Amino acid sequence: MFIHIFVFPRAFSLPQTKGFAFWIANIAVITYNELEFQIR
Repeated sequence: MFIHIFVFPRAFSLPQTKGFAFWIANIAVITYNELEFQIR
């Protein structure tokens, strides 16, 4: 949850496709880590 606060503003400040792809990658990794943590 805490990481989302840093990821969101940094991603929206970059209108480039690279910045958006970086944002998608971060959300995917964070979501995967949260799901894996809940399973355990």
